[in-house]
Parts: sequence; C-alpha cells; structure tokens
Amino acid sequence: MNTQKLEHSPGPWVAYGKVVKEDFGRKSVTVTRVDSRGKFVKGYDEANARLMAAAPEMLAALREIETLTQRVALPSDTKQGWEPVAVERMAQIAEKTRKVIAKAKGGAE
Repeated sequence: MNTQKLEHSPGPWVAYGKVVKEDFGRKSVTVTRVDSRGKFVKGYDEANARLMAAAPEMLAALREIETLTQRVALPSDTKQGWEPVAVERMAQIAEKTRKVIAKAKGGAE
C-alpha cells in the first residue's frame, strides 16, 4: 500500500462523457476500465467519470458531516433532549466519516 499522502486537485471537476476535467482548467483524465487481459470494458466509463468529478464536493460534504456529528455526539447533548442512543449513533457516524476522509486523503483508516 502506498503510504505517501498526496493532495488531490481541489476542483471543481466536470465530467464530459468519460473525460474528467478541472472546471476552466486544461488538465483532464480519461476514465477507462480494462479487464485482466488488457481489453477495454464498456459500460462503466461515464458513471465512473461522474463519480470522480463529484469527489471533491463529496469530500467537502463529508468534512461538514464529520464536524456536525462530532459536535452532536458530545455527552452534554443528552442533557439537551437527545436520546443517548441518538448521541451514540452520531458518534459512530462521526468515526465512520473520519475514516472515509482519511482514506480519501491517502491516510490510514
């Protein structure tokens, strides 16, 4: 596993068919899927390109979710009308979100 941490291009990115480009930029990547024999596999390219183009925005949304769930999961929130089970669930979501963000940034889960 590559342990080098690399930062992604910040975006926004836009998908044009199976090509992902930096919005208003010159950099792009063409998304293709190849099988074990080196043959191109059709049917996934455009969906994967759309997913890649949305990645910077999804990461930003996950960071917001992480911040919110960490705040809600504080023990003092049970005194403000939150059920203990809801506070525990928020803590679980905060931890899962933290792991996904670390993975996206090239760190350990």
